Amino acid sequence: MAFNIRQSFNSYPSHGLAKAIRDSRLGVDTKGFSDTQLVAALAIDRACRSIQILWEWINRIEDDVRRRDPVHAARQLMRWPHIYLEAVNDHRQSCPHLEIEARESAAIYMGDARNYMTIAIAYLNPDLTEEERVAVSRGAVTADRYARSRKGTLKSAEVRKYVHADRDAAICKKGEERKNSTGTEHGVAPWMVKYGFGAGLGAKQVYNILVAGRVLTRKKKKKK
Repeated sequence: MAFNIRQSFNSYPSHGLAKAIRDSRLGVDTKGFSDTQLVAALAIDRACRSIQILWEWINRIEDDVRRRDPVHAARQLMRWPHIYLEAVNDHRQSCPHLEIEARESAAIYMGDARNYMTIAIAYLNPDLTEEERVAVSRGAVTADRYARSRKGTLKSAEVRKYVHADRDAAICKKGEERKNSTGTEHGVAPWMVKYGFGAGLGAKQVYNILVAGRVLTRKKKKKK
């Protein structure tokens, strides 16, 4: 579902996120739902995806522990939970990359969910014109309008910082790992975008996030 919406939004970004959802061939009639409800539903979808990723990781750990001896594992869980916990921690230590990937992916999806909820709230604001609602979807709304869309409780910059905190942290962590593994800053952002660690952003956006997080050093422009 999210892929179809993203494809529709990327094709016609000037139409806004709500229209992208309506035009994304969901297989359901969206006429009875408001723009806010549609965007909020997308936020819930992303949040559920985040929970699903963590559940799959936990389930994989339990399957690994039980696979050794299902009956014995069940007895341990019931009678000696601390021993069962040790087995779980052994798995976590032997496969740390699985936990890292699960946590990072979950954080990225949760960041998307928060972002979409901010947009859904903005769609509720009667002071915003249709063009401004579209601008919110595209991340280009002015500070005062954005603040009003949040009922004046947060400044625009604070809203953006809060919305993207988990996503940016996950991107910076993966960028740091890539830089350390290759021993160079060169090509980190393009690699992350290519292999799906960029949260759907472009290489330039990922690069700016990595620079802001002090993972990369901004390149100096060559003098002509």
